[in-house]
Amino acid sequence: MLPQSTPDRDVKRRREHLAWIHTTQSTCRLARKLEAGAASIQKVTISFTGGRWQAALSVRYFVAPAVKPVKHRGGVIGVDAGITHLATLSREFPGLTDEHGHVANPRVLEKQRRKLAKFDRRPARCQKGSTNRAKVGQRRARLHGTITLTRALELHRITNTLTGGFDAVVIEDLHVSGMANKKRHLGRALADVSLAELRRQLTYKMSDRGTTLVVVDRFYPSSKTCSACGAVRAKLPLASRVFECSTCGVSLDRDANAAVNIEAEGRRLLAAALESISTSNTQDVAGLRPETQDADPRTEKT
Repeated sequence: MLPQSTPDRDVKRRREHLAWIHTTQSTCRLARKLEAGAASIQKVTISFTGGRWQAALSVRYFVAPAVKPVKHRGGVIGVDAGITHLATLSREFPGLTDEHGHVANPRVLEKQRRKLAKFDRRPARCQKGSTNRAKVGQRRARLHGTITLTRALELHRITNTLTGGFDAVVIEDLHVSGMANKKRHLGRALADVSLAELRRQLTYKMSDRGTTLVVVDRFYPSSKTCSACGAVRAKLPLASRVFECSTCGVSLDRDANAAVNIEAEGRRLLAAALESISTSNTQDVAGLRPETQDADPRTEKT
């Protein structure tokens, strides 16, 4: 008959599996906040990601941590995400874009493709279950982790600047999975640029800061519309990187023209939303609509 488990015995059994964990980042600041009672650790998640064991601490701060200040310009900015350039803004932003508003695509996966291919071939020359085969797999996993971390850091730099610099950011609702399934090379390039992660970071960061993220419908012809006169072209191949309007004769970069159109459409959507809010507030005033039986307004559909 097995002895019954007691709380003291469970704690003692768990302590046998505990060990000191070496952290790559300093935890002195967290330790000071814990001692001062300004924070508490909710849970610790141990995971194996990118060929390395990682310990993620979920910390609750009783005082909101200070956010790194970014030069706030205000207003609305349009963002056209793509592959040739990671993003194109509707106007220049010093320190983030070039003079044309382009944010360079780091192409992290593309730069490491030869090294990844080498690691993919090495296991075929190793015996199954051997130590060398396991080492090759670990090095390959660490390289994938480095690629993921480098891409995430670049995206955080861009999204932090956008969310802290403007009151509203306008983006397109891109069907990334549908675009990736069309061609193999296009899917690999889309995976490298990680457009879905760019939108995810913008969504939660702008929500935390209290600013607005406007999403333009995916069927809006931002690239085919002239930002100067508003004329819409019937066709514009993806290989054409310059937009030339046959109506007014203007010639612009394809992505820069799309970014300006996205900003204009975002301003229109914001104005329509504000108008609908003001209209809904005035509809509840007595006398603007007939009452129903027993004076029940029935503002919602049943």
